[in-house]
Amino acid sequence: MYIKQLELNNFRNIDNIKINFEDGINLIHGENGVGKTSIVEAIYYLGNLGSFRTSDDTALIKDKEAFANIDAKTSEKEFNIKIFKDKKELKINEIPFKKYRDYLGELNIIGFCPEDIYLFKDSPRLRRGFLDKEISKIDKKYLMDTLKVNKILKERNKLLKSFDKYKKEVITILDKKLASLQSRIINKRSKFIKSLEEEANSMKQLFEYKYDISLIYNTFVKLDSDNLENEILSIYEKGLDNDIERMVTNNGVHKDDWNVRVNDIEIKDYASQGEQRMMVLIIKLSLAQMIK
Repeated sequence: MYIKQLELNNFRNIDNIKINFEDGINLIHGENGVGKTSIVEAIYYLGNLGSFRTSDDTALIKDKEAFANIDAKTSEKEFNIKIFKDKKELKINEIPFKKYRDYLGELNIIGFCPEDIYLFKDSPRLRRGFLDKEISKIDKKYLMDTLKVNKILKERNKLLKSFDKYKKEVITILDKKLASLQSRIINKRSKFIKSLEEEANSMKQLFEYKYDISLIYNTFVKLDSDNLENEILSIYEKGLDNDIERMVTNNGVHKDDWNVRVNDIEIKDYASQGEQRMMVLIIKLSLAQMIK
């Protein structure tokens, strides 16, 4: 599936524009300030429901306009997104999608920009978010599991902040739910990371990159455990006193991280800025192959 036509209204500095694309490589060119990056941004937004330039959707709406509009026709479907200051309206083939999670994955788009170097330099939270979004595009059950875990963790943390002996039984019930959900999340994250590593070591040949690339997934349990659920339950049971003292859940997939190593050295400690950008591009191209 590819985008055949894109139409933008009141998007960034663009009043109205309609562009036709061909299957294969398309080149967008023009003078500075005419909206080339905005066109790419709109395409990225179609697949990710977010911009690679800002987290504030209001910045995407042309000044003094009520909303921005993105229309796209692909070889298979028609997409429409209206971006308001406080909400989005999503349609595929004129059918409304009220939940973002139902829309994600319908049009898989991978973007690359120099700022993506954050994957190596910034916090684990951003790397987890990147990982979760990419897995969710191809596995809706994974997305549902992560949403359920976040909800249960909020409930558990609330109980920890006002803990008494009567709440221990409730926490035990929550821990059993967390163990089941998190074991599935860990298995899927681990499998995805391994597949991405294999694809990256194949993709590196395009860049004549000769070093071994390793993607390391760090979680709070042993990945080779015979029974992840039981191990997670054991960790929560042993760590409950510490959780009560700190009034927060200290272990879980919400603390996971992953990193890239080259010849067994973490890339952020070893590689130049240029090499780190190349590695991001290798990873992004590998993702594109995986979600085709």
